[in-house]
Amino acid sequence: MRGAEGGGVRLVMRKADYLDESMYGWAAGRHGFLIKKCADVKVSDLEIADTGGDGVYVGGELHAPSTNIELLRVVTLSAYRNGLSITSARDVVVSDCRFLNTSGTAPQAGVGKSDFLGICHGLADP
Repeated sequence: MRGAEGGGVRLVMRKADYLDESMYGWAAGRHGFLIKKCADVKVSDLEIADTGGDGVYVGGELHAPSTNIELLRVVTLSAYRNGLSITSARDVVVSDCRFLNTSGTAPQAGVGKSDFLGICHGLADP
């Protein structure tokens, strides 16, 4: 998926509504962009705001990780859990991205990497 070169394309969710218990039950899985068990995905020039979960989630399963994923010039603002979560993936490139003002529920990180499936190879902490 590619937004307009130079930015200007925004995906805005309703984080304030998700926090209102009279409207929605608690959940941290309302991700802005979910990449699960996918291969050869490129996301660029996109802003994702006010999610009810992660701004971008990249994952899969033990024998079906996401592979060959590229995030380029992606900005997340005010994600509820993490700006970017990577749980089971191979060959992920994150370049010129920003993950800002993450708040709501733990871990509330800009970037969260979890290797609970033992297949997050080639991902380094900055």
